[in-house]
Amino acid sequence: MIPNNKYVPILKGKSGEFRALNNLPSEIKDAIVPIIDLVKFTPQSSKYTQGKRQQTFDDYVNAIIKYFRIRWEYNRLIYIDGYLLNKNKKLSNGYSPLKFIFDTLLNENYLAIPVFHIEQSDNRKNEIKVLSKKINKGIALRVPFNNGSGLDKVIKEAINFLEIYPTKIDLIIDLQDLSSVDIKKYETLVSNEINQLENLGNYRSLVLAGGTFPRDLQKIPADSLRTIPRNMWNCWRNIVDTKELKRLPSYADYCISHRLMAETNGAPPNPSASIRYTHENKFYIYRGRGLKEYKHSQYYEEAEALLNSKHFYGRHHCVGDEFIFKCGTEKKKPGSPEKWRWVGTAHHITVVVNQLRQFFRDLSA
Repeated sequence: MIPNNKYVPILKGKSGEFRALNNLPSEIKDAIVPIIDLVKFTPQSSKYTQGKRQQTFDDYVNAIIKYFRIRWEYNRLIYIDGYLLNKNKKLSNGYSPLKFIFDTLLNENYLAIPVFHIEQSDNRKNEIKVLSKKINKGIALRVPFNNGSGLDKVIKEAINFLEIYPTKIDLIIDLQDLSSVDIKKYETLVSNEINQLENLGNYRSLVLAGGTFPRDLQKIPADSLRTIPRNMWNCWRNIVDTKELKRLPSYADYCISHRLMAETNGAPPNPSASIRYTHENKFYIYRGRGLKEYKHSQYYEEAEALLNSKHFYGRHHCVGDEFIFKCGTEKKKPGSPEKWRWVGTAHHITVVVNQLRQFFRDLSA
């Protein structure tokens, strides 16, 4: 069950995101229930490996299991969604990767629950149905909102397929990408559609999710600072503030990422030196240039600009802000894209947890 006062960060199953979870203090971990989106495996092209051993699909899956082992405590609830994983790809032993991950974690007493995502193959849907019955701890049902079109019908069909009662379902209504919608009109539409759900009061949990971040930062000019509105947070707040919903949903978002991964062709990436920083109602993005040509030292100037700005929360806000402060003042360790992903993610999670705490304090006042 996901209490409605807990934050549900939806994170990619990658090293930076897991490091963010690992670096959170217990008081923040106690306030969240993460969903891990396992992402597609893309092998690096042999022409770029220079004779080095290429990572196999088995290596990739075992790395994910290792992330869980060293970055998340086994007795803390976590949800795992495999809808982005490679379709029909098996491990060398013939195992399904999702089954292998769950079998391994459950054998080590992890409190992991599968997510049944509407947007996945029939084979994977059947696999998750079997997994859910075996685990016997309920299931998360994740449904894209799609402007509310046929929402209740899709949910009912999924419930019938899963052969499970709503009382054992954590219903996640995913608004997906909110970057280009009319938020005011969308809020009314979302409220109306949720209130019309037949079993609204019976689900074990109700979660409202979405995001705003672009898939990549290519449309943001190099050496610039841009802001992006936190449409999901603003949407959730406005919806619950109206008090028109028959049930208060938990808040979920994609943190500082888009819901999908940028496609690659097997070439090693050349990301820009960029800092993604969450504030009250917007994201601040400091975008530099490609790291291969312009090096990691770009992070020093970006961090200095951030900590000297009005929107910096202060070095003691969280472990991510402490790193930003040291990077911008000491200028000894610039970090890497992976490092800055966990720095920004840890900061974002801390901001949202504090916002929700304030919201519920005000609600009970």
